[in-house]
This record gives sequence, structure tokens and C-alpha cells, in this order.
Amino acid sequence: MIIRVKKKEGKDFHSDLKSLYSYACQYNFFDEKPYLENAKEPAFNLEEVMDRTEFSSLPMPYPEIGYLKLTELNKTDLKWLIAEFGEPKKHTSVSDYHKSMRSDLEQLLIEKRKKGREAIWKYGK
Repeated sequence: MIIRVKKKEGKDFHSDLKSLYSYACQYNFFDEKPYLENAKEPAFNLEEVMDRTEFSSLPMPYPEIGYLKLTELNKTDLKWLIAEFGEPKKHTSVSDYHKSMRSDLEQLLIEKRKKGREAIWKYGK
């Protein structure tokens, strides 16, 4: 809605469009593959072990990620992205683009759960 109003008023909306794209990418990091097979937990649990500052500063390059896998964006959003940034080189999900980070976070989550179970067993003795 912010972008629509700014466009109508002839104001610069470039930074708002970049923010929209970034938020859609961050959401896609969890949503595109919502289940962690190795941890056997929902992907949103990765938030427990991630550094939010590091995550929010992850590169989300439009030419490499594109828009086809970002289901959070509607047709108007896509039209604006293409008009502003052109067609991307390729389309991939954010979870695939940042596969190694996602895998590392999943391992941290598994370790956290293991330590939690061990603590419970120690406490119960």
C-alpha cells in the first residue's frame, strides 16, 4: 500500500520496493521448505539459533533469487519489481540460495535440542 501511495504521489518508492523484496525473501527462507528433515521440526524454529542481525543482513540479490519462488509477492508487486529491476538472471528459493547457512542453523538446532534433553536427564537423576 505504501508503494502504491508513493507512486500515485510521484514520490520515490525505490527503497520501499527493496524492503518489500527483502521481507519476502526472509519469509521465503523459512516458508519455501517449512519442515527440517534432519531436525524433524518446523523451519521457523531456526529462529531460536540464528543471529537476527546476521540474518537480516544476508544478501538477497534480485538477479540471483528472482521472484518466481517468492509466493508472498502478488502480481502488482512483481510488476513493480520487473519495471524497477528488470528480469532476473534466474529464479531460486532463498532456502536454496542460502543452503549452507540453513544447513548450519539446522545443525545448531539439533545440538541445542540434544543439550536440552541431556540437561533434563541430568536434572531427573
